[in-house]
Amino acid sequence: MRHVFAAVVVAAMLGCSDSTPKVQPLAPEPMTGESVLRLPRSGGTATLFRPDLRTTIDYRIPGVPPIERTLATSLADRTVYAVDPSGRLINLDLLAGRCCTQSVQAKDFSGTASGEVFGFDSTHQAVRLSDRTLQTYRASLIAGNVKLVRGPGSQVVAIAHDDGMAQVIGDDGERRRIKIPKGEVSVTLYGELFTVITPNGLELVDPSGARPPKLLSVSGTPLHAVFSPSGHRIYIARQAKDIVAFDRFTGSEVATLPLSGTASALRMDRTGRWLLARNGKTDSVWVIDATGWSIVTTVITPWQDDLPAVTAGKNLLLRRDKDVVSLDLTTPKLPQTARLTGAADDLFVPLAWVPKSAALDFSPPAAVATTPTVRPDSVIPLPGSTAPPVAVGKTPVAGKTAGAQTGFFIQVSSSQNQDWAKALSQQLKDGGFPSQVLDPESPEQGYRVVVGPYPTRDEADAVGKRLGRSYFIVTAGAGGT
Repeated sequence: MRHVFAAVVVAAMLGCSDSTPKVQPLAPEPMTGESVLRLPRSGGTATLFRPDLRTTIDYRIPGVPPIERTLATSLADRTVYAVDPSGRLINLDLLAGRCCTQSVQAKDFSGTASGEVFGFDSTHQAVRLSDRTLQTYRASLIAGNVKLVRGPGSQVVAIAHDDGMAQVIGDDGERRRIKIPKGEVSVTLYGELFTVITPNGLELVDPSGARPPKLLSVSGTPLHAVFSPSGHRIYIARQAKDIVAFDRFTGSEVATLPLSGTASALRMDRTGRWLLARNGKTDSVWVIDATGWSIVTTVITPWQDDLPAVTAGKNLLLRRDKDVVSLDLTTPKLPQTARLTGAADDLFVPLAWVPKSAALDFSPPAAVATTPTVRPDSVIPLPGSTAPPVAVGKTPVAGKTAGAQTGFFIQVSSSQNQDWAKALSQQLKDGGFPSQVLDPESPEQGYRVVVGPYPTRDEADAVGKRLGRSYFIVTAGAGGT
């Protein structure tokens, strides 16, 4: 039986001291743009910056307690979650502009890229905080060292490496147990698949149980793996001093990128354009263009939970000595565009959000000038790939057919994950672009995210260059590009 304790969470959020300074609450309307939240690690006032750190946004969250680490950002309820040095959960409400420590009786919190927070209550049962609702899963967890990761829908997966088991838990209790090897785990954005690194490859595990685990054979001793945001690509760092890209659905290797050393960690930006790889245990990081499939530069910076990171598809944020700087990935030689003196001790959280007042002058970033236009990560034919072009065709969209529309569309993604496609489409709409999701015409096709239509190819291309992401032009009704 499902047990939801929404009142506990609401009381915790509203239970901040009345003496805490407040900013004017913001209306809960769709927001546009991107920003970076600077959180003072020692406590104080959180401030908001443009994604390139050049200027601040007139927005503050006062009364922030000391922060040990950030957990997750939930754009659904406009909340950033973190923990203090004592392990207590901190709630930063972006809309209300206030912060408080929540009285949640749980510990060992972890977060997901999609915004959920997981933890364990006093009886070692899993709890999940999502959409401002706290849920306790009443199934008994496997004893010992357990890691919680997101499963499909509202499910949670408990990874118990000591027992070689994945325990899938839903609202109604334990769903199933799946035997897995011991190794590093990577999860797609929405939890419909996770992988386990083995000496011989990647074990692909479907938590729904619809398909048995399958080994994706990888030579060269795989060490680390990360999914693209759409879940279509899997990038694997190998002991063989390279990174290899696999198509998750066909299981085929599509590209290999040689490195001068062995990558010890991987991180991908939310656009799927940039892949960051740490060189061993050093402070050297490779910046990889995942669409052009090349190393753009190598930077010297410490590898930490929040930085380095790419914002708005074009700005590389990193720590340099005691400062935090921003580099422009769209310009040759990656010039420094901003430096925050003495900011290295603070935490930085990239957000796909700005306050309503700041959104008035928002304009999407320019396209990356140093890389030719190519297809997005979910369909890009990297070297060695035979991925065919994807046309719009006559696909029903919200009661209409694309074939009934005329003009040119900008296709920015093709994904097997419908939720991810809808989220990307909504993000584009929030940024002022007329986006929609086209349903697959056949099982091998994905959910296509397109912008348009535009009357001419030149107009479509001009808008595409403003998106700040990879794209290509397709025509409606003509069945081709």
